[in-house]
Amino acid sequence: MAELADVVELLRSSGPRCHTLQAVGREWRHHALLNEAFTAERPPGAQAGGGRFAGAGGGRLVRTSGEPWPDEGEETWRWWSEEPDRLRVEFAVGDEMVTAWFQGTTWWDWSPSEGPRTNEGLGSVRHGKGPGEVLISPARAARALDFELLGELRFLARPAHRLRARPFTRGDFDLHALGSGAEEYEFVVDAERGFLLRAEARLEAKPFRVLEMTEVAVDTELPASVFTPQAPEGERFERLEPTMRLVSLDELPAAVPFKVFVPAEAPGQPGFVHVLNPRPRRGTRLSAMISYFVPKPDGGHGNLWIEESAEAIGAPRQLTEIWRQVDGFMVSADQSMGYLRCKVLLDREGTHIRLESTAMAVHELIALARSLVPFAPGAAL
Repeated sequence: MAELADVVELLRSSGPRCHTLQAVGREWRHHALLNEAFTAERPPGAQAGGGRFAGAGGGRLVRTSGEPWPDEGEETWRWWSEEPDRLRVEFAVGDEMVTAWFQGTTWWDWSPSEGPRTNEGLGSVRHGKGPGEVLISPARAARALDFELLGELRFLARPAHRLRARPFTRGDFDLHALGSGAEEYEFVVDAERGFLLRAEARLEAKPFRVLEMTEVAVDTELPASVFTPQAPEGERFERLEPTMRLVSLDELPAAVPFKVFVPAEAPGQPGFVHVLNPRPRRGTRLSAMISYFVPKPDGGHGNLWIEESAEAIGAPRQLTEIWRQVDGFMVSADQSMGYLRCKVLLDREGTHIRLESTAMAVHELIALARSLVPFAPGAAL
């Protein structure tokens, strides 16, 4: 039987594990448990990233479109790689499949909603490689785990080791790709190459996410056409600009075609200022985002975001958000992500504004909305 230290060293080693790899796999999720694990690791008031879920904490999970999620979900992914730097992946994003090709720092992709796109080698515009990436390159995640060797087995006709793993720190971001918030994981590790053939994330001994290969071929010949980007007939790959760019507040008025508003008195410590570039195929608009870190009564801090645009911002289509009119403003108080988020919509001199905070109540946001004044470069934030 193999020594645990040897298996862990194999898992944690960096660098290529084979010249070519072709794999088909699946990602399975139990939505309620996955959401429970995800929200359990987040401190109250922490900013939530964009995810699959709009609901949490006692209610039926819903998509951002308002449609309910089924109890379980499963998608297929595919992977082709060739050293030193050629890769093709296919994986699900929402309700559609994305195909992406990589060579060095350049990527190309295609999906029905986005069409053919490329970064033209711009390193700041990155692209995900799908759920299979953490199985094939597990070194970073493995360094955040403590392991127990359970035995040996054969999986997909390959010799393998079975391991149990527990995080040194629950909620470590390096474990996000395996399943955020898991109390433990169980792995099947390829004994020859050290990649993961299977990974199961568990909460209270119940699985909530499984990533596994269902087919795998190592060091076989792959035709060049596999790695050749292909746009649909009549279309071409369009350069994708960065989603956002960081600017100073003084630079903001010259960077956007609308009047910029700020609170008459800063409600907290200034944060980031971003210009969000439009994405026509997604229906997103050119907008600005100004953020603050706002003190809370308990001594902690929360967030305040001020989004501004020349186009109507409107209320997101989330079943958990109930909007009502108060004192001439549209307001919402939503706790679907496991903590309270208050929001206010308003228009001011042709600028559409959305206030959102994890630290301020609705009445405080309304008072802040009334205090907004046009920003003049050189003024204090």
